[in-house]
Amino acid sequence: MPVKFSFFLFILLLSISQTLFADRYVLRHLCFKPEKPLFMASFFQHELYKKDVENYESCIKQYISEQKRAIVSHQEAIKEAAGDWKIFEEQNQ
Repeated sequence: MPVKFSFFLFILLLSISQTLFADRYVLRHLCFKPEKPLFMASFFQHELYKKDVENYESCIKQYISEQKRAIVSHQEAIKEAAGDWKIFEEQNQ
């Protein structure tokens, strides 16, 4: 009997912990803002800055695109879960 209870308690705690921490951690972008060169910086430094700005923009756009895909995926999962519930309700009336 104690083994069944401890197993049940373990499963209960495992499911609660996953529910509590499901979307608590949101990945932030890992893009680095370029630092603008000083007024007296060389032409080469200004060109590097322009390239860094382009890379930063590309990184941010990629992050936004990934997050939009995740939103679509979550919305589809929500619709599927709602549909599953509706089917369950209809079958158990």
